[in-house]
Amino acid sequence: MKFRWIAAALIVALALSAGVLSYVCLREPMPVAAPGEDDALLWLRCEFKLPAEKMARIAQMHEAYQGTCEDHCRKIREARMELRKLRDAKASASELAAAEGKSNAAALICITSLETHLREIASVMGGDDGSRYLAIVLPRIAHFDHAGAPNLDLDTNAATHDHAHH
Repeated sequence: MKFRWIAAALIVALALSAGVLSYVCLREPMPVAAPGEDDALLWLRCEFKLPAEKMARIAQMHEAYQGTCEDHCRKIREARMELRKLRDAKASASELAAAEGKSNAAALICITSLETHLREIASVMGGDDGSRYLAIVLPRIAHFDHAGAPNLDLDTNAATHDHAHH
């Protein structure tokens, strides 16, 4: 009976040791963002392991595009606010249609511009990396509802960002 307890304790100790050793040896440390780097650039750097010069170029492009994104968000926000006011005021059908057209046009400009930006990034990446990047990011904007910037969350319903807070 005494040997069963010793054997059981040894098995538990060995299993625990193997688990701890596996965790320590095989875990991947969390990536750390470079100073001024946002989540999208951190993801890009970790996922594609691009050379520093490509990452620097992409970071410049990303930073330059931020103003464009903010401008698109502002225009979408304004168009949606105008449409909401007209609906609340029970405006005529023609006024509502014009406001909805303006809102849809702002959204289309946003999508077109964002897709162009993403394709430019892919061209800097080049080759298979650029193709794989587009395969990941373009579907995220295909059915974009402009509730916010697309993100990399695998739950595409969670891909939102609030245009009201830019």
